[in-house]
Amino acid sequence: MARRPPRPTAPATLTAPVLVSATASSGSVTLTWIAPSGSGTAPSGYDVLEGVATQAPAPPPINSNEITSTTYVVSGLTSGTKYNFSVEAQSDEGTSVPSNVLSAGSSPITNYVASDQQGASCTDVVGTGPVNTCTINGLTNGQSYVFSVSATNAAGTSPLSSSSTSVNPGRVPAPPIHVTGVSGDQSITVNWQPPLAD
Repeated sequence: MARRPPRPTAPATLTAPVLVSATASSGSVTLTWIAPSGSGTAPSGYDVLEGVATQAPAPPPINSNEITSTTYVVSGLTSGTKYNFSVEAQSDEGTSVPSNVLSAGSSPITNYVASDQQGASCTDVVGTGPVNTCTINGLTNGQSYVFSVSATNAAGTSPLSSSSTSVNPGRVPAPPIHVTGVSGDQSITVNWQPPLAD
């Protein structure tokens, strides 16, 4: 999108708008603001700035034409990426100081899924229980499992994490040790020591 060069700063009678919301959706952010209040110069339109408005030099407007309403949809964004926006009022006299800055685009993680290659999985929904943990039931005792975890937010699901070490539910014990047999009359008594690991 073509960006217009900024206008000169207007007299103080043209006050800044108030940016009240920045709502992210897939690849876009909808901005809403309140027109400048008071009895000063009335704006003829608005420009939207991306980035920190106080940086020097000031970023150019991202809209190609002056905005005449108090809402604007910024499109062509990368989902899950954080963006900062502010708004300036325009008049024939020049440009107001920038509005407050609002951030949008990044999305909090809503849930995690732990899974193995055989399809066993469990889900940890953020904010509903213990943090960063979930339990998988119905596994086979003595069988080895290796798990990875993915995270999900409004923009989608992450790649899988690195794998865990191999884990065995209900691990079978190691074999007993020092097994001996003592013969008797038509019998043998077998003796042993417990395994080193249960």
